[in-house]
Amino acid sequence: MSALADPRIATLQNQAGSSGELDLPVGDGCFRINLRDENIALWQETFDQHTTAANLLLACEESNGDLKDTRLTWVVGSAIRTATASSPDAVGWLLTQLGVPTELTEAAISRCPGLGDDLVWAFYLERQVQGLSLNQDLPQTTRRILERADQAQRQLTSEELTTICQASGIDQSLPSSLIQRSDHLVNQARAQLLATQPHLVQLGGAL
Repeated sequence: MSALADPRIATLQNQAGSSGELDLPVGDGCFRINLRDENIALWQETFDQHTTAANLLLACEESNGDLKDTRLTWVVGSAIRTATASSPDAVGWLLTQLGVPTELTEAAISRCPGLGDDLVWAFYLERQVQGLSLNQDLPQTTRRILERADQAQRQLTSEELTTICQASGIDQSLPSSLIQRSDHLVNQARAQLLATQPHLVQLGGAL
């Protein structure tokens, strides 16, 4: 049965409302369940491309080797790997092995029906700009724009910037000026770093 037709997913979608997402605060972070139809359909297509039996999809840093030797990461540029777990606790253990904090694995266990059983769940990290896309004080339209930019790892477009500035009452010329100067500022910071700490980019260095 398709996840879109499963009554347990339908119940979560009703809880999420028009946003299509459940944001569950966990410590300093958030456990987000994306329940939008198009997102579920996309993961279903990804799952169908795999031939091995599984009930988990994981966005990993590495495409080969044991799962315990890699880490969960962002979807963009990741290796989507499958896995099978026989219980919710087994999923929690696996996510912990992938570097997921315990409080987030506990949220997955308690809030994802059919986990480690008859429903396939996909897990991945989300990029956040200082957590702004999770800030409930911001308008929903603004949070959606920031989320899309986070996921695509890109700057805001001029249209997106206009929308955010109009919603906040900020003069658009101020952030636009900063964006135009960003490449220069990054290059300036890079040059200063190389001048003061050249060992960072040498063989065996941190960068």
